[in-house]
Amino acid sequence: MSRSTSYYRFVAGNQGVYEAVERDCPRSDLRRNLKPDGSWLSRVGEKFPGAISFWTEHGLEKYIMSGLQEWHRSVVADPLFVLTATAIQDSVYEDPFQIICQSESVCAQRIPWEEFSRSRLEYPMVKKVQACIIRGRGADAKLLVFEHDKQWGEAGIQVPAGTVDAGESLEAAALREAEEECGLADLRIVKKIDEYIHFRHTHRQFNHRYVFLMETADRRDSWVHKVAGHGEDQGMNFHYSWMPLPEAEHRLAGTQGCSIRRLG
Repeated sequence: MSRSTSYYRFVAGNQGVYEAVERDCPRSDLRRNLKPDGSWLSRVGEKFPGAISFWTEHGLEKYIMSGLQEWHRSVVADPLFVLTATAIQDSVYEDPFQIICQSESVCAQRIPWEEFSRSRLEYPMVKKVQACIIRGRGADAKLLVFEHDKQWGEAGIQVPAGTVDAGESLEAAALREAEEECGLADLRIVKKIDEYIHFRHTHRQFNHRYVFLMETADRRDSWVHKVAGHGEDQGMNFHYSWMPLPEAEHRLAGTQGCSIRRLG
């Protein structure tokens, strides 16, 4: 049987994204603690050896809105691609979210996730910057992190980040946001270490995030800073401390930790 709608399969390297997650983020990996709930999807693939699965239109929406796609992208090592197909022949299983078929029956177009997200999904794209401020070298290197006051504790552990203003360069935005959020006036950009697009499902927007490595000569071990500027965090108290890089990779909120591996 052939269907004329569209279907979508996410792959990383030469593996489906779920297989890539098992390879790159095994069950013992502490980044698993940040994984969103995926119990809504029936895991029936093992019943059909050699078969592959595609999202339906409904499944694609659920996958993105659940935050699973965002988390998957943050833990796999290879770039993410989307295989798009307009017809599925001889399916062996289907439900509202997915359709499973034999791989040889599918003719699919391979599109980088960034290109797919810009052209296929109708959500705003917002430029964001993130500051990874470190002190020390090698095994002694630590990352500057903050937590909110107790009433905002669910926001988790973060690093300075924010939105790029109109007409502002990425470097200027990164320095401005970092200074507004942590109060350090001597920050120096070392280099840009990462750039990626992810879907911020809580705001229904895509973020094109640029991550910068920065250094400071500040030697304080901890402090509290009242956020300046004009963003949504203005006036909040951020409680700063330093965290070892391996710990930060799995404890930072959202996808902020996915760039830590690039600091080495």
